[in-house]
Amino acid sequence: MQFKIDGVTYELEFRYSPNPRSGIRETRCIVWGIDKEDVHVKLASGTAGCSRKDIFCKEKGRKVALKYALEMTHFDAQQRAIVWDAYFKRKPVPDYEVA
Repeated sequence: MQFKIDGVTYELEFRYSPNPRSGIRETRCIVWGIDKEDVHVKLASGTAGCSRKDIFCKEKGRKVALKYALEMTHFDAQQRAIVWDAYFKRKPVPDYEVA
């Protein structure tokens, strides 16, 4: 999912995996900056894990991981609002996955 802030293109990437040590499911959000030559530079990442007792929900994990990733960026409140707006306008994907 790509978005622009002040003429600069950024991309959010979400990855899902079990933690190899604990077996707990994790969602990771990576914020990429994209330059004019289409080179991706990792700016920040955030990870959300769920308890073994929880039902793994991609939507909830994406929101938590994105929140943590945005805390690691240089974006101000107005810029973070642009990111959240782009996130909520993206094409929906399935919420739940059976482990």
